[in-house]
Amino acid sequence: SKKEIIGRYDLSAIEPRVGAFLRNDKKTLDLYRLADEGKGKDEYTIFGEKMNLPLDIARPVSKEIILGADYGLGHVTVRANFINKGLPDLGEAKSRALIQARHTENPGVKKSWYDLEKAFKLAILNGRSTYNHIEFERILIGNKKFIAVILPSGRAKFYADCGISSNGKILYNDTRLGKIELRPYLLYENLVQASATDVLFLKVAKVEKLKDVKVKLTIYDEMVVSTLPKNVKAIRRIMAEGEAAFPNMPLSFKGGESSTFWKG
Repeated sequence: SKKEIIGRYDLSAIEPRVGAFLRNDKKTLDLYRLADEGKGKDEYTIFGEKMNLPLDIARPVSKEIILGADYGLGHVTVRANFINKGLPDLGEAKSRALIQARHTENPGVKKSWYDLEKAFKLAILNGRSTYNHIEFERILIGNKKFIAVILPSGRAKFYADCGISSNGKILYNDTRLGKIELRPYLLYENLVQASATDVLFLKVAKVEKLKDVKVKLTIYDEMVVSTLPKNVKAIRRIMAEGEAAFPNMPLSFKGGESSTFWKG
């Protein structure tokens, strides 16, 4: 068939893997390594079993809870995500309990929020700081202070016109909202998702070399591809390859096809 199709591809559990790497959580990294080798279960599966979630929804619900808790989302947003993804609404009490259980199971996540916040503040005050695999550097452009956050890939993410408020909060200038607070969990989310995007682009670069393939959209760990059916196997093969990210992020990542549909 020469009919164009759209495929959606993503990398498996990339955000919790990257988060574990950024905070030097060796226990979680070992867990994912063993799961990839077929010798164990990943974080989503283990959490679902521990929380006695129904088997048919355990993994997708666990994913929403783990990412929601790690990114500082409350039960209202997490429940909205359930509904948006066709999952049952577990109710306020159950959702709150699951979010709290995630923080109890892995307290290192919340600790990393505040460690990152501390490193960011030190860069504002002293010009430079580090947190594990991330570097923070204060630079001046005109009369505005920027903090350049240098990710493991070497790419920098910039926060404009940064300062510290009288009550100790980090403030920066958002292009849409103006001067706003950079909360610790948002900083963590920003850096995890930015690093996940960097990993995805290793796959994007390979896929774009195929003939009659166009990468139409990328977001965090997913890409949407327009192609002919003859290329689907090649794209699947590229996504399924275990691949080290960067010399500074020695993780193995592989993914697959989430969905395919005719262009209509």
